[in-house]
Amino acid sequence: MSMPKKRIAASIIAVLLINGIPTYAMAGFTAKKFLGWEKSAQDSFLQISISMAGVITTQTHTKMADCIDNWYFKDDETRFRRNKTILETMAKYLDHHPAGIVAASIERACGKFSDRD
Repeated sequence: MSMPKKRIAASIIAVLLINGIPTYAMAGFTAKKFLGWEKSAQDSFLQISISMAGVITTQTHTKMADCIDNWYFKDDETRFRRNKTILETMAKYLDHHPAGIVAASIERACGKFSDRD
């Protein structure tokens, strides 16, 4: 697939996913509020957020997509450890949006989203 087609596909995926995000994505949603959620809801948010990043990067940044897959989805134990680390980071940055902390965690492990293959 050519780069313009990949960008269009990624844009369409992003729009569909963003429009499906509930109100917790609105301004004012903080790590402090997120950490008050039930563990199952936290795990679901993290898995969906990282899955979304992985799906988008498959269209725009294939090396990063592979890294995300190996970094987070390698196995259940790996996913559990990554969630624990992300939650610990959120506890340090209570006033930040959880999605920003997730994105920063991915970039720390796999490189900048702005870098392209």
